[in-house]
Amino acid sequence: MRTVVRVWVLFFLLASIGYAQADMKSLAKRGRAIQDIVFCGHMGRETEGGPLDQADLQKVLHRAEDGVAGCQMLLARWYEMGERVSVDHERAWLWYSEAAVEEPRALVALGRMTELGRGRPASSAAALHYYRQAAEAGVPIGQVALGRMYANGSGVTRDPRTAAEWYRKAAARWSDEAWAELDLLEDRYEIFTAEEKQSDWRRWIDLLWARSRSRFQGAKELRGYSQNRSALLQLEYKKGASRPEVTTLNSSGDVAFDQIVMAIASRIEMPAPPIYAVNRPSMIVQLPVTSQPEVPAPVTSE
Repeated sequence: MRTVVRVWVLFFLLASIGYAQADMKSLAKRGRAIQDIVFCGHMGRETEGGPLDQADLQKVLHRAEDGVAGCQMLLARWYEMGERVSVDHERAWLWYSEAAVEEPRALVALGRMTELGRGRPASSAAALHYYRQAAEAGVPIGQVALGRMYANGSGVTRDPRTAAEWYRKAAARWSDEAWAELDLLEDRYEIFTAEEKQSDWRRWIDLLWARSRSRFQGAKELRGYSQNRSALLQLEYKKGASRPEVTTLNSSGDVAFDQIVMAIASRIEMPAPPIYAVNRPSMIVQLPVTSQPEVPAPVTSE
């Protein structure tokens, strides 16, 4: 009996060690993945304009060869655009292709390169194929690119209605570019129904609310207010302007507070408002603001 117990104890000890080793490997793998994201994927790398030096290029190359999609995307862009390396569209194409296995945004890059004839013969039909794959994977820039192909009749029969469908899918994912394309599409074809315009308006207002909450909840200037303050602002977004003109409709009674919230509101950048009419050059909304974390939903002011 003791022998059996010892065997079972030994079995559980070995199993526990095995599980612990597996957990450690899993944690190490996740740690390496986070390091790779930070090294190749953080926003700073998007504005560096290429590798910092030869050692940096080699580090990105090694991670790309290890299958890190973010590093493959970064390396491909450097070669496509010639960012501190010689332009090499063939290499760029190959690295985008590798990245596309895990990163659907790479499909947009392949579509762009194909459309422009970089690394492969120019082909609108082939570009359409890549854009469609990215769009169906839920990539907003792919959805905008596919919509533009339908709007212009590139590689496919011109179809403004289908273009609008893809633009709206991208707009639902908060793509500012999609809103601009919707505006251009309606100006060009005047095809939107009253229901569609109303739906676009509601989605735009939802986006404004989300961005307003983000701006005000993260505002350091409001943290010193222990007592509640509230004001009603009017924001006017004109066609072609991303920031609003702000006025105070109802003051909080605190001049300093009013000035702070007006300054914050003036920095709320938005895409082109769904005006869709020459005789209505701007979108006017009323935005209630308080010194508390929650920001009430904005409402239109005709």
